[in-house]
Amino acid sequence: LCAGGMRQQVHTQDDDKFYAFIRQDSFTAQKMLVILNFQATPQAIQVDLSGLTIQQATDIWTRQTIPCHGSIQVDLPGYGYSVFECNSSTK
Repeated sequence: LCAGGMRQQVHTQDDDKFYAFIRQDSFTAQKMLVILNFQATPQAIQVDLSGLTIQQATDIWTRQTIPCHGSIQVDLPGYGYSVFECNSSTK
């Protein structure tokens, strides 16, 4: 997860219930998006990516790609999390 990189919080629809952040590698500029659900029940989490140059996010486990148009929505199980590799251009 970009060891030694910078971490920047990105907002969700309720930052008291969910936490999301971008971790960027200092050398390669690779960005990872991490989304955490602090609730015991499954949740649809909206993450605000406006102001960031991210066009798509790829789940690191499933390789599913999600287009990013200022925000994304991710469904997570109770106490679940997702990690995405962020791309600033589509492939």
